[in-house]
Amino acid sequence: MEIQPIKKEGLFREYAVIVPSEDIKKKVDEILAKEAETFKMPGFREGKVPISLVRRQIGGEVLQKQLRQSIDDAVKAILKESEERPAMPPEIQMNNFDENTELKITVSFDALPKIPEIDLTKVSFDGYEIEVLDSDMEKAKGEILKRSKNFQPAEAGYKAQVGDMLKIDFVGKIDGVEFEGGKGAGIKLEIGSKQFVPGFEEQLVGLAVSEEKTINVVFPQDYPKYPGKEVTFDIKVHEILKTQDTAEWNDELAKKLGFEKIENVEKMIKDRMSTDFAVMARFHTKKELFDILDGEYEFELPQRMLEADLEQLIKEAKAKPFRETQGKSEEELNEEFKKISFRRVKLGLLLAELARINKIEVSENDLRETIAAQVMQMPGKQKEIIEYFSKSENLRMLEGPILEEKTVDFILTKVNLNKIKITAEEFSKKNLIM
Repeated sequence: MEIQPIKKEGLFREYAVIVPSEDIKKKVDEILAKEAETFKMPGFREGKVPISLVRRQIGGEVLQKQLRQSIDDAVKAILKESEERPAMPPEIQMNNFDENTELKITVSFDALPKIPEIDLTKVSFDGYEIEVLDSDMEKAKGEILKRSKNFQPAEAGYKAQVGDMLKIDFVGKIDGVEFEGGKGAGIKLEIGSKQFVPGFEEQLVGLAVSEEKTINVVFPQDYPKYPGKEVTFDIKVHEILKTQDTAEWNDELAKKLGFEKIENVEKMIKDRMSTDFAVMARFHTKKELFDILDGEYEFELPQRMLEADLEQLIKEAKAKPFRETQGKSEEELNEEFKKISFRRVKLGLLLAELARINKIEVSENDLRETIAAQVMQMPGKQKEIIEYFSKSENLRMLEGPILEEKTVDFILTKVNLNKIKITAEEFSKKNLIM
């Protein structure tokens, strides 16, 4: 095997590899001879099939396997000789090989950059611990009481009021044409719940059962697909339920909610809020940490990795547009996405290097715990979740996020993190919730 460098520019590497046809034929002949020792074929005893017939039967398959092996050997030899690691799987090009020509391979890849030494002891920033106050609990209780209202069918001729529950059909139109996602049938909607776009629910006040009405609304500027559009909705009311009474905060309500005592409900609320607040604080801590790492360390990034990440980001944005993309040209979006990809790839390489140096790995137990957590979050879906992650390609998708979290946990034990206790309201006023 002969290896020759063709190009070395920045992180890009390209090599030419030549494998003499004699080397490949020799390997193929050795494999066929070994296979012939136990080869079975009608009309011959086991191991007595002529090598020419064995070659005719499996020679093509053996040759293809040997070509793949030659390519693998070439890539390994290149990486060993260059002492470099590819950022992504190398790209391979080869000639149309036959037994009379040498195998010519072109191997190209972006090498992983040399990451600057990271001194985590010099990193210092504020983190937050969000406390659950009595006022937070009272607000949560109020939301539960609001959702636990009792309703009764309205009498004939009754006109809907704020707080009533309506069962409606609606058809949305833009410029007189129905639009995707703008139709609903038998939808239950409480007037004043703010479930629908601003201006929708208010125009249902005064309607009676079987009454129809066309209402006009304007979608908010951050509304997906149709920002700022003027829309009409054809409404038909099928049922009106009046508010009968407001539930009281007692054990009777707890039983309706599936708990034995109201104290159990309160514990559930506090536990859930504590978890939610911890997630919010963690998100902020990670953002602060990533901002510091992004600003502190500079190094060249692999171009192919950037291109792959940008392509994935654009694909995600097209599949599920988000608020920040509304009203921007394709050129503006591409520039923004390039900045996002640059940051994501850079931070990913920094975290990967820290994980490698400090031997942080994803264990089988980490994977099991993550799957168990998903099962807990989605009751009744245990079979589907386990079946989904039984496929290796789906299971591997968990490794990246788990490794990131474990590496962040490690980093936070090394940096100077100033923990500050704060209320949810203060946290929100500081614009820390993203």
